[in-house]
Amino acid sequence: MDSSFYDNAKLKELRQIHGLTQQEVADRIGIRRQTIWRAERGLSISFNLLNALAGVYGIKTLKLMRGSRSVAA
Repeated sequence: MDSSFYDNAKLKELRQIHGLTQQEVADRIGIRRQTIWRAERGLSISFNLLNALAGVYGIKTLKLMRGSRSVAA
């Protein structure tokens, strides 16, 4: 997925709010830490990954899309 469709800065913000490392997030969804790193920098992400991350953070996937105003659930 092109980074213009999701807000990569929110991914990092949410991870930090939840007090998680990139490795901890990756372990929770069964992927490599580098995949989280790339997503947080806007390099690449799949919709499935975006959906999984929303699940980890307890929010709707729509909250990670560009234009969403808040990271709150």
